[in-house]
Amino acid sequence: YADPELGAPVVLMVSGGADSTALLVLAATSALDIDDGRGEARIARERLHVLHVNHQLRGMDAQEDEEFVLALADRFGIPCTVRRADVAALAARIRRGCDLPLCLGFGVSTGEDAARLAPHGDGVVCGSAVVALAEKVPAAELPAAVAAKVAELRAGVDAAPAR
Repeated sequence: YADPELGAPVVLMVSGGADSTALLVLAATSALDIDDGRGEARIARERLHVLHVNHQLRGMDAQEDEEFVLALADRFGIPCTVRRADVAALAARIRRGCDLPLCLGFGVSTGEDAARLAPHGDGVVCGSAVVALAEKVPAAELPAAVAAKVAELRAGVDAAPAR
């Protein structure tokens, strides 16, 4: 590439959920504007790379997501790197070196997800599930939908074993 930026890798962070799966499919099959100065254009396949992080919090579900992402990347001929992060161990390590409150937010979209994370921190952060609601629910129904989601997440935190 004459312009190095046009040859820079495009790393797709793919969890295996609907949004990131759609991102991978679109990047592999469609013209997109990725703000590299070319406008809307197909991304050269050799620039694409998938990264999946298995946070090791959801047991077999996490393993199945990992396998799904690997298979999907392979289907499109895109290299995929998987990294495993033991979030519980990382949180414990942070706690040993810091006495500030620790909030965790790795793929939290259900009460069950919140319950898995809650024992490892002082709080659970959820953003993508609320954003997904905002994209799907009519504006007039959004406050009630967000309140229900927050109540679900809170119930998950409350049901979690104490740390």
